[in-house]
Amino acid sequence: MKIALAQINPTVGEVEHNYHLICKSISDAKQKKAELVVFPELCLTGYPPKDLLMKKKFVARNLEMIQRIVTESKDSEVALIIGFVDLQDDQLYNAAAIIDQGKLLGVYHKIHLPNYDVFDERRYFKPGTETKLVSLRGKKIGITICEDIWIDQGPVTELAVPEKTRFQYYM
Repeated sequence: MKIALAQINPTVGEVEHNYHLICKSISDAKQKKAELVVFPELCLTGYPPKDLLMKKKFVARNLEMIQRIVTESKDSEVALIIGFVDLQDDQLYNAAAIIDQGKLLGVYHKIHLPNYDVFDERRYFKPGTETKLVSLRGKKIGITICEDIWIDQGPVTELAVPEKTRFQYYM
């Protein structure tokens, strides 16, 4: 699977601008015949969105734009993993949407929320509780967000259990 890493520089609070950066990266990835484009953590809102998350209109706009991306991906040859803010049962989550051909295949909620130095994620987000393994174009892909990968015996360990999947690492 040819994977493109979209190293964009989203602007905090500028959801519309960030949407256009995402669309440009998708277009660039299509030209390079990538099958999957992976975007940064919270790229739709910019990171860290902090107290903007207290504004319901801001969170709603972010959700509208992720749905727009899902809809617009209907005829796309490239799948997407995009960081956004999810809202479920009045709780906010630092999330990743897995999108392919007009379908939202799943949403992963970050499990380990940093709360040290400049990070204050527990103030804004509820932690996720489940790892996410998706089948994408015949491949099994484990989804994590930032801090989740750094925790010993954390989500990556659970995703790498042989019964669930086998990963091959190339250096």
